[in-house]
Amino acid sequence: MKEVTIVCDGSSLGNGKGNPRAAAVAMLGYRGLWRAFGEYLGSATNQQAEIAAACIGLEKLTEPCRVRVLSDSRYVVETMTGNFRKKTNLEWWAKLDRAAQ
Repeated sequence: MKEVTIVCDGSSLGNGKGNPRAAAVAMLGYRGLWRAFGEYLGSATNQQAEIAAACIGLEKLTEPCRVRVLSDSRYVVETMTGNFRKKTNLEWWAKLDRAAQ
C-alpha cells in the first residue's frame, strides 16, 4: 500500500469578524514527489479553514493509502486523533470524515 504524507494549512483573514476571507492548502507527498492543491473558501473561520485543508488533501487521494497528515492546528490534530470532541463545525468535520473513508 502506498504511503502518502499530507502537509496542510488553512487561514482566515478577519477570523470571525466582519467579512472574513479564508483559504486552505494541502501538499501531498509520495516517494519524494509533491503536489499542491488549494481552495478559496470565502467566509470561513480559521478552524474551518484548517479542517478544510486536511479534507482537501484526503479528497485528492485516488486509491486507498496509508496516510500521515501533518498540520500546525492543534484543534485538527487533537480532534482527528480523538482527544478533542467534535462540538462545533460539525458539517466541516462530516466532510472530513467522508474524505477519510
